[in-house]
Amino acid sequence: MIDLAFPWDIVALAAAVAAMLGVLRLATGGEPVNMAVPFSAPSNAPWPRGVQEEEPAAWRFEVLDRRPSAARNAGPAPRRAPRPVVATDPS
Repeated sequence: MIDLAFPWDIVALAAAVAAMLGVLRLATGGEPVNMAVPFSAPSNAPWPRGVQEEEPAAWRFEVLDRRPSAARNAGPAPRRAPRPVVATDPS
């Protein structure tokens, strides 16, 4: 069976809504309230002013093929230590 709310629950809910509407009416001074204004987004936002970003630099892929001659003729990488080096306190 469907359990309906007691009539007093419905009356209490209606009284709470009426109280909130009354407080809202007192807070606005009797002026009408347009609830679309707080939830709307500005349709024609102005362009930002102030510091503008500079134009992005073009990618220069031709530089990737040119490496310094020292990097080409550097030789093999240095040898690593055969075991881990442990730092000790000299004192």
